[in-house]
Amino acid sequence: MRTVCLCCALLIAVVTGFTQSTPFNSGRVIEEAVKLHDQREYKKAIALYESVPRNDTNYAWALYEATLSYMLDSNYSTAVEKCDEGLKSAVRKAARIE
Repeated sequence: MRTVCLCCALLIAVVTGFTQSTPFNSGRVIEEAVKLHDQREYKKAIALYESVPRNDTNYAWALYEATLSYMLDSNYSTAVEKCDEGLKSAVRKAARIE
């Protein structure tokens, strides 16, 4: 009985160890997107910027970089939308601080 319990515990530990994923690193994602932007791969860069979640600490950075890529990809209306989103976010944060 003891051996069966030990085997089950070992099996569960091994399975859960293999199923854990690495955490999302938004800084690395944005840096990779900047490299793509510098290579004039704007659509690929934008896709990476858009993968950064809204509640991430680097979200404002992603918005800024995405805005530049949208502008150079001649998608001006979306660039303006991203700027507005960043400004509204900054205003909300300032209102919470005061």
